[in-house]
Amino acid sequence: MELEFGPTPPFSSALSDSSGSSDQLFLYHPEMGSNTPPSTPVDGCWQLESTRERIKIDSIATPSNLGPGDAVSNKYDIYNMPENGACFPDGKYVFESWALLPQSDYPYLKLRLVVTIERNKLESISTKEPVIEGR
Repeated sequence: MELEFGPTPPFSSALSDSSGSSDQLFLYHPEMGSNTPPSTPVDGCWQLESTRERIKIDSIATPSNLGPGDAVSNKYDIYNMPENGACFPDGKYVFESWALLPQSDYPYLKLRLVVTIERNKLESISTKEPVIEGR
């Protein structure tokens, strides 16, 4: 089956959604766009130097052919956003991405990655079962 992802399969949605807070984390991959990761911490915190308005994500469809039992994976770095009130504020941060399904009444496979921060440090990263929906 051929699935179409964004530029960095399986996740290409770089900004998280955090429940009940305006704080966000950034999921970085070098092929995602023109964003530049910091080479050193800013005030002791690994965060992007740009603001949310300057984040650019290339919107390029990337096809992947998957057979039974196949998987798609990638390596990402997680950065704090400079607008956050603290360095890696405690909370659950959800990254969602969609893969386009070929010829389907429900054309998207929804993928979720949950990052949990406790005491300003990474506590866990978990994935949720993919869901097919009409977006």
